[in-house]
Amino acid sequence: MIGHLALPFQDDEKNYLGPPPATLSKKIQIDLLRKKLGFKGLIVSDAISMIGINAHVKPDEVAVRNIAAGSDMVLFARPQDDSINILKALQDKTISEARINSAVQYILELKARVGLLDDIKFNAPTPEEIKRYRQADQEIAEKSITLIRNENKLLPLKKLKKGDKILTVTIGYMGKTGRNRDLKGVDKELTKRGFEVTHLVNPQHYQLLKARGQYRAIFINISILPHSTTGTMRMTGKLIMTFWRAFWVSYDNVVFTSFGSPYHLHELPSIPNYTNVYSNTPSSQKAAVKFWLGEIEAHGKSPVNINGRAGTFQTG
Repeated sequence: MIGHLALPFQDDEKNYLGPPPATLSKKIQIDLLRKKLGFKGLIVSDAISMIGINAHVKPDEVAVRNIAAGSDMVLFARPQDDSINILKALQDKTISEARINSAVQYILELKARVGLLDDIKFNAPTPEEIKRYRQADQEIAEKSITLIRNENKLLPLKKLKKGDKILTVTIGYMGKTGRNRDLKGVDKELTKRGFEVTHLVNPQHYQLLKARGQYRAIFINISILPHSTTGTMRMTGKLIMTFWRAFWVSYDNVVFTSFGSPYHLHELPSIPNYTNVYSNTPSSQKAAVKFWLGEIEAHGKSPVNINGRAGTFQTG
């Protein structure tokens, strides 16, 4: 997808609006993307109803100029108007027939690759492909785990035994978009290993204070994802209040893990350990349990540096 973003090193400023957006730039779509970078796939524009492109051209020229610049598909076009404008541009040679044919070819090639031109809508993967995909998925999940802090040398938890009572706690905005928010896959993996698991979602701070002596270990799992409809990846309101009583002080076996944002140590600078898993997929949940129990090591590197009140935390 080509956005309405200007690249000054590719295009010169022509007026007070600055360089043209990429959606109107042959230098970006053709010279840079197609020729220099060798991109052979389909190019689709960002929404042509946005001001980023409309401020540069007349309304009846937007779709035409976008296609002429290199886009193969126009997002949010108005066929009743734009198709007429494109036909008119073909007639007066504003846009070439070769450019239209090229765009159509890219569209048909994409449809053919995903099976849209066949009787079956999508080509189903073979059992061998599914097995290979799942293996790659699990491998990526395991290799990405990043241990950011382990001040109390708690991890890995190798002293747990079958039959031990475990508490898993999910902190997050439940009921919003996205799957696996409650992290039940963690409970499944721990139960498979013979632990007796209790699960809480967004408990109040006094509940966790009381829970300290009842469980052999407590896993605090933060599941706040970038696509949250709350508009923030921060722990706000009651979520951050869960940590008010610092229930982990004088109780060693509390493990803190983020299944999404890598920034939560900035909000919780006083916790003694912190691991980033980066997603809440079943493979990531399985990988987290394997790491907690010492079945695999953490080899990931943090994509961010955090300047927190308790110090600067570099890459893992």
